[in-house]
Amino acid sequence: MATTVRHSPDRDHGPPRVRQVSYCWRLRGLMSAHGMVAATELQPPLAARGIRISAVAAWRLVTHPPTRLSLPVLAALCDIFECTPADLIQTSAVDSRRTRT
Repeated sequence: MATTVRHSPDRDHGPPRVRQVSYCWRLRGLMSAHGMVAATELQPPLAARGIRISAVAAWRLVTHPPTRLSLPVLAALCDIFECTPADLIQTSAVDSRRTRT
């Protein structure tokens, strides 16, 4: 998933810079490292932390990078896998120039 952030034009009055931001959702890898194969295996540990989700929601959480994620779910996942948000979400950003048309 990529998000675009505009910056003001450079001092040389060239085209505005655009910052391309992306992320990689790493839940499946953390699950695998902890011996979890099926998305439904997330349901009991999440429920133990007060987060109840359906089997379909668990599958989506594992197989599709979320565009929105509640902080309680993020905190529960971090607790389950004894990790930080940075372990779940790898981010990157690069500058590029936008061409004027």
